[in-house]
Parts: sequence; C-alpha cells; structure tokens
Amino acid sequence: MERKKIVLFLFVFISFVSFLFSEENIGQINYIYLLKNSFVMMALLIVSIILFAVILDRFFYLRKIKCNSEKLIRKVEDLVKDNNYDAVLDICNIKKNVLKKVIKLVVENREKNREDIDELYEILRSREKAKMEQRMVLLGIGASISPLLGLLGTVTGIMTAFSSLAVSSTGGPSVIAAGVSEALVTTAFGLIIGIPILFVYNIFSEKIRNFLNDMDVNYRMLVFLLKK
Repeated sequence: MERKKIVLFLFVFISFVSFLFSEENIGQINYIYLLKNSFVMMALLIVSIILFAVILDRFFYLRKIKCNSEKLIRKVEDLVKDNNYDAVLDICNIKKNVLKKVIKLVVENREKNREDIDELYEILRSREKAKMEQRMVLLGIGASISPLLGLLGTVTGIMTAFSSLAVSSTGGPSVIAAGVSEALVTTAFGLIIGIPILFVYNIFSEKIRNFLNDMDVNYRMLVFLLKK
C-alpha cells in the first residue's frame, strides 16, 4: 500500500512540474527568468532535488528489507520444534533482511541467558533503527523549510515590486509584475514541495515503526519458542 502511495505521489509531482514548465505556461510566467533572478526559487529547486533523491533512497531501502514475516516465522517455528537450527541459519543467510537478522541472533545465542540475549537484541535493534531512519531528518527539515522559503520569496517579491515602482517614473501593472510574480510563484512552489514531502515523511515513519514493532513481536515469539 505504501509503495502505491509513493508511486502516486511521484507521478503527480512530476506531472505537475512538467505542467508548470510546459511551453504554454512559460509564456504566461517566465519561470526561467525567476530561477535566474530569484535566489529563493533556486533554493527551492535545490531543496526539491535533494528531497527527491532522499525519497528514492529511502523507498528502495525500505522495499529491500521488506519480507513476509508471517510466512517466515511459521517456517522457522516448524524447524525450531524439530531442533533443526542449522536449517534456520541457512534460511537466514539467504537474502538477508531485518527479521532474518533477529532470527539468526536468537538462534546463534540460544544457549545464553535471557538477559544477554535481550542486550544483544537491543544493540541489533538500535543499529537497524539507525539504518532505517538514515536521512529521514532531511525529509522532516525539507517539509518544514520549503513553505518558509516560499514565504521568504513572498517577502522578497513584494520588496522587488515596490522597489521597481519606486525607481520607475511611470506607474502601472507592468512595473510591479515581476515582483508580484516572484512572490506568488515562490509561495506556491514552497507549498507544492512541502505538503507532499510531509505526506511521504509520515508514510516512511509509519513504515519504520511497523518494521520495529515486527522485530519486537517476532523476537519475543522466538525466545518463547526456544525456551519451550
């Protein structure tokens, strides 16, 4: 479900950007001019590229560590009941993922006391959590800073508009058009970047919580099986 949401977001985002930079719209608003002359627009463009790269990185990483935990645990449970620990370890060494690391840790240290196993598991959990959350802070920062950059663009655009009006000997809409255009476009782009990024950040955060919860539940189940 999360993959479909991410793919849908990327499709909508790319389609919208393509629409904005289409020949028809460029004729109405000169985005190329704004990019060249507005540092806020350039900053938003750089931020969007970085965030897009982070989204792809986290998407493929979380997809890589995903597995069918119920099917795997049922198979491991049957092998543990038969005391076939070598087969369990063989399974864990094929296409490793987070859950298989937990199973391998418990099986390899089954002769140790519960306190030692718990401590080893907490180390593994902290290590895997850090890997899952790597660069997630960039998404959180991006979701917060993009609307603020858009607001900054609004202020600088209005300043440009009034500055142009002040130095112009003749008034009229054409004098302040560039500044007003910058103000509106940067605000829109800040929201266009910030809102979807916040959406994706929450999806990834929920997925990470589910992974960690899955690790905890199956760890306790495995320890219980070995104890029996």
